[in-house]
Amino acid sequence: MKITPMVSIPCLLLLLATPAVGGTATPTGNALALVQACTQLNHQYAIARDLSDAAAYARIFADDAVFEMQGETYRGREAILTRLTGTEANYFARLLVTTVAITPLDERSARGLIYFTMYQAPKGAEDELPITAFRTFMGEYHDHYEFDGEHCQLSRRETRPLFMGTAEEQ
Repeated sequence: MKITPMVSIPCLLLLLATPAVGGTATPTGNALALVQACTQLNHQYAIARDLSDAAAYARIFADDAVFEMQGETYRGREAILTRLTGTEANYFARLLVTTVAITPLDERSARGLIYFTMYQAPKGAEDELPITAFRTFMGEYHDHYEFDGEHCQLSRRETRPLFMGTAEEQ
């Protein structure tokens, strides 16, 4: 009886997390490192945003990054950070990153298409779980990334809303 070695779950997840998009071959070498770092960055973004962790959130963005959200453009890391610490600080939220497709452009940059769903309620709502009155926001991030060989940062994030509503409307 021949025993076939099993592929480890992390390896399988990595293959699933780095899909070939539009006929592009699965990345290898430095391109694979870039895809992995930028994929992880999107999950770090969600956690930093949910926890209102300003230091972690700021590290996500390049110094001169541009963030576009609902008709507003924030230029530079400091301006982007004011969004998190300003009106967004009035909400309890959970951001679910559901699809991450990163396409390397060269050894130091990539673009990404990210699907997300966000649930948002006024601050304090989390004191009484489960939350039954909330706003839902589903959309896409169209991203550009910079990669230094080890770390990925967002240089541009454009948010494109697709669905918006509240729990009462659902």
